[in-house]
Amino acid sequence: MFNIQSSILNIQAQNRTTLFIKTGYLNSPNRYYLYISNILLNKESIAMKKFFILASALLLSAVALAYNTSGIDEKVLRSFQAGFPHAENVNWEVLPGNYVVNFTDDRVRAKITYQKNGTLVSSTRYYAEQDLPTYLRALVKKSFPGKAIFGVTEIASVSDTELHFKTVYYIKLVDARVWITIHVDGDGEITVAEKYTKA
Repeated sequence: MFNIQSSILNIQAQNRTTLFIKTGYLNSPNRYYLYISNILLNKESIAMKKFFILASALLLSAVALAYNTSGIDEKVLRSFQAGFPHAENVNWEVLPGNYVVNFTDDRVRAKITYQKNGTLVSSTRYYAEQDLPTYLRALVKKSFPGKAIFGVTEIASVSDTELHFKTVYYIKLVDARVWITIHVDGDGEITVAEKYTKA
């Protein structure tokens, strides 16, 4: 009777082994472990091992950089996430008195500075002509006919203790002969900040 039971166990063991060999790792409960073990133990796939280690390292470092919010106050993080829920490429920097966050939101690069208590200090946005407010675009086109808008830098900062924001725009204009940077304040006053002749 002992021989019959051991024969049955050997047949079942052979069937399980045959099942894993025929079907691969897909039916194994440890399929990921077996697959990675096979790659790492196979001496013929040195290039694959290097690729696997490199890909793992890149993935881990990308995740670490994307979620590196250590040292940032929770109140500031919640304020930022509420204001910019679709922000991408978020990078935080801790300064002695402030937090600075650089990010992209809907094709617009931006930089925001918060005080340690969570109060917004300033924001800077970099964008193209199509994102410039319509009234400013019309004002610039009227004041500088024949010039194309190359880029816009919008700076909003707290102007007093009442937390009123003052917004100014630096707009880079170009034509066949010159580069011009103009300064436009919140009242629509335009001044030429710099002008360069093309070589």
